[in-house]
Amino acid sequence: MDQKHLQQLQNTLISGLAQTENRILTQMAKDKSDLKIQITKTNNKLDHLQVDIRLVKEDLQFLKEEYGRDMSDVATKLLTDKEVLQQRLNQLQEEINKLQKRIAAM
Repeated sequence: MDQKHLQQLQNTLISGLAQTENRILTQMAKDKSDLKIQITKTNNKLDHLQVDIRLVKEDLQFLKEEYGRDMSDVATKLLTDKEVLQQRLNQLQEEINKLQKRIAAM
């Protein structure tokens, strides 16, 4: 191989590496953007769940004050709903934490 051929080969390799690097960086930026969007959506879900939990607590308090023990079945159902919502809230928070760790690792 002569010097010119080696130089062409080197240039081709450098060009290919640069293109590969650009594709990787572009994909990483897109992935990071997608994760941020996903975190925003998850945060919005968390906000809605927190409102739901607050409303359930208010309803439960109202039922306690208004009806006392007569509404214990309804109160139990509301407590169960609150617990389910709290579990979902915790799951979403875990998802956010995982996504934030993935973004930080990029």
